[in-house]
Amino acid sequence: MALDAVKRTNGTRVFVAVDKNVVDSQQQIADAFAALKLIPRRVDFGDFTDTRFNGSLPPSTTAPRTYKES
Repeated sequence: MALDAVKRTNGTRVFVAVDKNVVDSQQQIADAFAALKLIPRRVDFGDFTDTRFNGSLPPSTTAPRTYKES
């Protein structure tokens, strides 16, 4: 039971770099919010990112971890 819980949560997560793919994806969401007037104006999501730690992280396209069934 506990292993099943880990498989569904933090156990499969992989920390990844805040790279162009991440910024572009989040920018599309922010643009949609602005178009729907859910936020008052367009924002540049890149202005809110911190890439200082990207050097030691894999790219955002890295697959999540998996567990072999035993």
